[in-house]
Amino acid sequence: MSSTIIAASLTGSLHQFNRLLSRVTLKRQYDQLFLRITDDELAITQPTGEVSTYCTITDQYLHSIELRSDSPTLAIIDVDELHDYLNLATSKLLYLDFMCEPESDFASEVHIKDDLKRTVGISTPQTAFRPRRAALIANSHGIDPDCLSDVDNGRDTAEILHEELIRSMSTSQRGTIHSERSVEDRLYDLPVTEMRRLSLMQVYEWIHDNEFSVEYPEKEIAELYDQFDRSNRLLVSTGSKTAPASATIRTTQSVLEKIIEARELVGGQKTYPIIIKNGEFWLEVVSGAATTEGWLGAAKVEGPSLCNEYGPTFETVVEGMSGAVELQTAPENDLAFIQRDSGVIVRHVIEGIDT
Repeated sequence: MSSTIIAASLTGSLHQFNRLLSRVTLKRQYDQLFLRITDDELAITQPTGEVSTYCTITDQYLHSIELRSDSPTLAIIDVDELHDYLNLATSKLLYLDFMCEPESDFASEVHIKDDLKRTVGISTPQTAFRPRRAALIANSHGIDPDCLSDVDNGRDTAEILHEELIRSMSTSQRGTIHSERSVEDRLYDLPVTEMRRLSLMQVYEWIHDNEFSVEYPEKEIAELYDQFDRSNRLLVSTGSKTAPASATIRTTQSVLEKIIEARELVGGQKTYPIIIKNGEFWLEVVSGAATTEGWLGAAKVEGPSLCNEYGPTFETVVEGMSGAVELQTAPENDLAFIQRDSGVIVRHVIEGIDT
């Protein structure tokens, strides 16, 4: 019999869970999410990519959020796997129980229940790092292990290996290199048939041997929480201090898409401007003799005049959203995309680029 206990529970409809996953992951841009469940709130984060995401949910959105232990329950979720198990739903209401081992705050299983009961094993942190195994995986696939010499943790190693594997095997239809190699080398072949299906999470698994595990980015998550004050205002750098973002633009995803479309038409460097001019939301995209400029629709514009530029992550975020959006920023600073619903606040943050 399992020694796990129910540490926390969520109750909601399939539509609520699927809509939440779509909004948080920017329509499935993420493989993995980090959950923190307290007695009145579910927090979902992904702080380790080019886009930092932080979402808070209360029982105004879900039917219930229940903590059954003395400390918050933490979970590391594979997005695709959770989505697939949720969609085996046989009724409108779903019950998710997060199961922890005694004395642990990390869930090792999620029980999803309606007429069917699904048990989903999930990752828990592992501090052990296997640099020799990572080097063998690299060597087995024709990658110089020296590319890993400056990293000392599984997450960074997996990211480098994933990038190198995709690059080195992009023209191969198989997940192995056909050459004269020892039996020991072949033990580290990646068990995939098409490299286009290779995921970052699979690489983590190979690094950590038989059981998938992942490091929990506790420091990065804490820093992401600290990027917003109690009124959900982005905190930005102003010299040696931090202060609430001075500029707010309330607009829509469809208006922000006009910035992307204008850049595509005008051409030039793929950067996207956020401009406040004379108290209005302004578009100005220039490349050579081609120019697009004028006022953009906004329900509210507050703050100083500014002209910030953002890279391709701007397009990633905008294309993953829909509906009303609040932008928060300051001159020469990060940009936060805020979306609010009853019981839900979704925040995506990207860095600016030097102009």
